[in-house]
Amino acid sequence: MNRFKGQLHIHSVLSPCASLEMGPRSIFKKAKDVGLDFIAITDHNSTKNLRAFKSLEQEFGIKLIYGIEVETNEEVHILCYFDDIDRAENLGEMIYNSLLHIPNDPEIFGEQVIVDFQENITGFEEKLLLQRSSYSIDKVNNLVAALSGLAIPAHVDRRKNGLLPTLGIIESEQQNNILEVSKTCNIRNLKKEYCLENQIVYKGCDAHYIDDIGVYPVVFEIAEISILEIKKAFCKEEKRNWYQL
Repeated sequence: MNRFKGQLHIHSVLSPCASLEMGPRSIFKKAKDVGLDFIAITDHNSTKNLRAFKSLEQEFGIKLIYGIEVETNEEVHILCYFDDIDRAENLGEMIYNSLLHIPNDPEIFGEQVIVDFQENITGFEEKLLLQRSSYSIDKVNNLVAALSGLAIPAHVDRRKNGLLPTLGIIESEQQNNILEVSKTCNIRNLKKEYCLENQIVYKGCDAHYIDDIGVYPVVFEIAEISILEIKKAFCKEEKRNWYQL
């Protein structure tokens, strides 16, 4: 097995809540500086910046996992990961098209910037991305599974958009047995409060700023960086393993 260190929850400048320093080249450079082997880009309800990141993957020698952070119609955030950019964009298009045509107000929510790999601005997303889609948690889980991806509820402990404070239970236990919590969460207390002893729980960086990259990285002991191998590592199957620094 090989050991790979990385982060699974990074926002680019497309997410209105992210810093405008979160361009593709800046993120890859920071990931290289802190010794990451892989990163996942997970913008809110859109995958429109993924191809800019894909163009830099080889230059920096860091594996890119194609992702999106979906807000379900229950207002719960789900991280969705894929090996293949076309599958990620397929889901991204479905989610984006289900959003209401609410214009973004940059003064309130922040800019939603679409860039190329050189960090040139190629456009601004005008539809507000910080809103719920029309898809339920179960529907998102089923779509991701059909696309051979991995769905992980994000920051499940957080009062806003977290699965546990919003619903109080894990409804899709079989599909969502891996849970991300926020950086400040006391995992032991959370597991006790919500009876999560059989759940796999880790801290996500939820990076919105460059300095967030490198905080609480996840290490996988796997054959290669892929969605299937990451699933096996979280479940500690076939001598795969994971831990957090």
